[in-house]
Amino acid sequence: MLFLLLLNVWAIIQQVIFNIPFGNIPAPNWVLFVALGVLAMFWSVLLFSKLETKINEKGVWFRYHPFHMRYCCIEWNEIDKAYVRLYRPMKEYGGWGMRTAFNGDNGKAYNVAGNIGLQLELKNGSKVLIGTAQGVEMREFLQMSQFNTAKS
Repeated sequence: MLFLLLLNVWAIIQQVIFNIPFGNIPAPNWVLFVALGVLAMFWSVLLFSKLETKINEKGVWFRYHPFHMRYCCIEWNEIDKAYVRLYRPMKEYGGWGMRTAFNGDNGKAYNVAGNIGLQLELKNGSKVLIGTAQGVEMREFLQMSQFNTAKS
């Protein structure tokens, strides 16, 4: 996507500023600017997205801004196991973001960076992984709390 953004900027510079057609069949200038706007919106979503997680006596709350305006809650009575684990974002989920596992066995993932996550195995058989930059603190919380459902 970065390549497409840079290519689009170069096309605008070449065609609009230097008045040299970009390619054999150049697009109208307005098309180049619309494409730039779409790519800029995509990049702004990527750069400004953030994952917020809260854990309390009711359950695990998360919000993946800008996609979730409100927190989603997975209540403790819905959770069979909760533990912190290392995962491979590219291999297991195809990258970062709101993802579904390739093989279906690992369920859904919400992550923005890194390779540490809170794995929730629900009583209905589904799984949810929530990425975290505070894996040590989350593991300590799960071990010390009454919500300890950590996998052995």
